[in-house]
Amino acid sequence: MRHNGRAMIASPPQQTPRSGRRFAVAAFALAAWVAFTFSFTPLRTSHDEFWHLKTGRWIAAHGLPKNDIFTYTAEGIPWNNHEWLAQLGMWDIYRAGEAGGLGGWRAVILFKSLCIVLAFAGLGALLGRRLREPAWAALAAALAAALARRTFYPRPPFVSYLLLAAVVWVFAEWRAGRLRERALWWLVPYFALWANLHGGWMTGLVAIGAFWVDAAWRLAIDWRRVRPLAPAAGRLARLTALGTACALATLANPYGYHLYELAGRVQSDRYLWVSIGELRPPDWQYVWVLEGVILLAAALAVRPLRPIGWLWTGVLLVVLHFALRGPLWLDLGTLCNPSSGPQAFLPPILIHPIVTAAFNPEWVHAALALPIFAAAAWRCRRRLPAWPAHALLAGFFGWQGITHVRHLPWLGVVLLPLLANGLDLWSRELRRGLKDAKDVKDLKDLKEYMEEAGAPSLQSPVSGLPPSASSFQPLAFAVLAALTVYWTFASANLPGWRLISREAPSYFARNLMLARGVVLQPAVIRFDPARQPAPTDLPAGVFEIQPYPVAATDFLLRARLPGRLWNGGNYAGYLIWRLAPERYKVFTDNRYDIYGGRFIRQEHAVLNGWTADDLDRAGMTRAIGFIPWNEVLDFWKVQTVFIPAEALGNRRFAAGGWVRVYEDFAFNLWVRDTPANRPAIDRARTLPRPAPWVERE
Repeated sequence: MRHNGRAMIASPPQQTPRSGRRFAVAAFALAAWVAFTFSFTPLRTSHDEFWHLKTGRWIAAHGLPKNDIFTYTAEGIPWNNHEWLAQLGMWDIYRAGEAGGLGGWRAVILFKSLCIVLAFAGLGALLGRRLREPAWAALAAALAAALARRTFYPRPPFVSYLLLAAVVWVFAEWRAGRLRERALWWLVPYFALWANLHGGWMTGLVAIGAFWVDAAWRLAIDWRRVRPLAPAAGRLARLTALGTACALATLANPYGYHLYELAGRVQSDRYLWVSIGELRPPDWQYVWVLEGVILLAAALAVRPLRPIGWLWTGVLLVVLHFALRGPLWLDLGTLCNPSSGPQAFLPPILIHPIVTAAFNPEWVHAALALPIFAAAAWRCRRRLPAWPAHALLAGFFGWQGITHVRHLPWLGVVLLPLLANGLDLWSRELRRGLKDAKDVKDLKDLKEYMEEAGAPSLQSPVSGLPPSASSFQPLAFAVLAALTVYWTFASANLPGWRLISREAPSYFARNLMLARGVVLQPAVIRFDPARQPAPTDLPAGVFEIQPYPVAATDFLLRARLPGRLWNGGNYAGYLIWRLAPERYKVFTDNRYDIYGGRFIRQEHAVLNGWTADDLDRAGMTRAIGFIPWNEVLDFWKVQTVFIPAEALGNRRFAAGGWVRVYEDFAFNLWVRDTPANRPAIDRARTLPRPAPWVERE
């Protein structure tokens, strides 16, 4: 349907020639494979999925907890869990996988992978139905999935990726006149459900807000052009009512308006920004697809058709490349941040915020990327009637993705319509240009032939010439096929063109691991005893180890080491899965939406062994939550410390007052040396210690 004043006129979808449908089907199969191969991988580095699943298990058995149940430090803090329904669903899928023989974790990862495929390849397929050459939508879907791949974890956000994709498609279809306005009201119960699945419902409200701005823009255009204002004003009023109803529907959760407070607990603490890896800007050496998407959007904004245009576009892209990469050399945070030593977390405090902002590369990246996205959306206005909405979505999520790597999937979803339609429009213009050139050439050939035959001179263009059957779908398919082969078989860890290796297996190798039942992907490390903070008798070499503290946790349980247990947040998820709250409650974990940054400062003090002198030199005062490492352990009456082997805090424990009862290449266990703990220390020394590693050549 198409808006025409008050009337709605049907508009047929673009018809794809039969010869091109095969390319389209094959292209979307490749796009689905790209999304699947990025997501169907074993667990390797992330720990949060463990506590998500443990939470679902707890809810199934006991109901929603009112306060935190996994940590002793935050047990008095209310737990407003915005993901409770997704966690419960993950636990049900886990149990079904265990009962069916597939395996619990494999079932959860498979379900996550299907949601990822639907969110990206599915949205691309829906968009491709309206294109002349759908293979371009498949290429856009693959690029969007590649942009988002670094955060394809089996956590509740994967549900929100799919739900946001559906909202974007519904509004795009409505704005193009192909969906009745009354269908939008189904979004009200949709948002009520979403608010219980994951906090990503806020992105859905942002999408509604972007299309509301588009409706206001259309009202202003009608007023300026002296058109009847009633249709546009009514549309804006109804969209305002819809957005209000959807926002109110999000309150239909067990915690009410308190869910709106969660984001502020993280965003208001600058120390959390610089400490949490997923909240930091993406590493452009690894997320190189982000730069590729920005350059592609720039090309779509220009859309060159003639050789001189291609030349100037190439120059523009080269300049943009160096402009995007250049600020990385001026990043004071990188230059001033030592890779070792007790100052590892100090630069954000030492560097003045104004100086940091002035030399922060993400500001430069955003200043370059966001206008490019807006220009590309404007150039696609023939295909995207709500181009202001798409420009706003690309700008908002572009800024979020440039500043926080965990938000790149949102950017991939909202860019998909822009990239798909832009590529198809460019293809059509190129095809039309080639057809016109062919007609001119045929006309010249016919004129020469008639002149040689002595016929009268031809004064008008020749009509009835067969139209050019050229199509760029094979080109789109070829590019997508090449990228699919690279993304499937290239290293999953390293940037550039290094192919599969034992240290960095390809995504396909990881797919095969999980298919064969390897849920926890082994890690390969190079160990040097001389570089360890605490003296060790472990051998030097290259070893294959578990990526999670499996062996150390097994030893902790067998030795029945005394509590309270101290641990860091980055590996707390696995400890919660195995220990909390039945055997040991943990010190902290990564649920910063519950308690903000009040415990991460104490965690870093112990990890780095910060003394009072270290904190004084850095200006990290008690007023902002920093306490020396020994005071943290004394205040919480910690008896056992579960700490990574490379953490600098190990040297403080080795200096005295603590006994190391277990060590491997990844973790150490220290027990406070007191008479009450002596039996546990003696018992731990008598236990066998099987080597939890395999030596590699």
